[in-house]
Amino acid sequence: MKHGIVQNESFAGAELMTPPSRLIYNRIGLPVHATYRFIGYKSSILRHLIDSSDCAVEGHNDLGFTIQIKISEVMKSGSEQIADSIRGGALGVAGEVVTLVDLMNNVLDGISVIDLVRQQLPAGQAPALKRPNRATYLKDHAINSRIMVDLSLHKGEKSGWIDTETVDCTLKEVAYAVNAA
Repeated sequence: MKHGIVQNESFAGAELMTPPSRLIYNRIGLPVHATYRFIGYKSSILRHLIDSSDCAVEGHNDLGFTIQIKISEVMKSGSEQIADSIRGGALGVAGEVVTLVDLMNNVLDGISVIDLVRQQLPAGQAPALKRPNRATYLKDHAINSRIMVDLSLHKGEKSGWIDTETVDCTLKEVAYAVNAA
């Protein structure tokens, strides 16, 4: 897993620079028009976020910008696409089977199931975050593709972004968003 402020972003990728404030003061200062990115497998990112749960993300401004979170899947590698097409061919191409394969992948993920439990609980009773164990970590790396978690300051609602409605939060709050995705 890699993380840091996005620098020199291009079609081929981007450099990620961990700011000194993260290393020295355990806080991420997030300026407007900057993005702090975590990239890796979901279980790796969750482990890091939970282990660093007290790290503060701060975006100071007076223009109505708030910290927003975007979670997206990284493009699959060629070998993953080939494996997916073989799996699809072996199980058949009927729509029901494809839906079943997607459901299997979500259940095997093991992390997204927690969100289903959270939806059944009364408001304010979210279950405690659990750090993914080694089995979940290995299964995640074997079966799933990598994700990107972007933290950025935006004004108002933005499609595909989760608005925290605040200018400061902790990585534990980000972990809840990643956990639910």
